[in-house]
Amino acid sequence: MIYSKSFASLQHNNMTKRQKQLLDFIRKYVKKNEITPTYREMAKHLKLISIADIGRMLDRLYEDGKLSKRIPAKPRSTKLL
Repeated sequence: MIYSKSFASLQHNNMTKRQKQLLDFIRKYVKKNEITPTYREMAKHLKLISIADIGRMLDRLYEDGKLSKRIPAKPRSTKLL
């Protein structure tokens, strides 16, 4: 049997619970405010102290194709896909 995706890339498509919570929050926030939330707003919603944790989660969502960055990157430049 031939697989078109490697096992590693299949794992990338599975979001963690926290990543899903973050993506859901971003979707709801954009729908309500028509702009993406700041890292601090995301951290506050997920009850995280470090915004670096948000950055890591967002990087994973970018890699998985769930979000994209607008070019040039500016504050609140995340785009839902």
